[in-house]
Amino acid sequence: MLKLSLYTCVKDGLYYDYHVVDMLKHHLPLADEIIVNEGFSKDGSYEAIKDIDPKIKSSSLRMGPFGCQQVAFSLQESSKGIMHERLVY
Repeated sequence: MLKLSLYTCVKDGLYYDYHVVDMLKHHLPLADEIIVNEGFSKDGSYEAIKDIDPKIKSSSLRMGPFGCQQVAFSLQESSKGIMHERLVY
């Protein structure tokens, strides 16, 4: 059976008024899982998204100068067992 996984990333989404919480809730019916890389925000973004729904798997990875592009490979390799803790690579 096919499984649909969505991937997104955000850093300081609440501070910059990105509607990340609403976006995640909107996409919940569409996906089997949503993987969110939260880039060690200082505005409470991680706390706002970590407990929305069990289908949302959140982690924190440091983003480099290319943001999400740099961490996509790390998440691709670990998406089977991604955990709900904040990770540092």
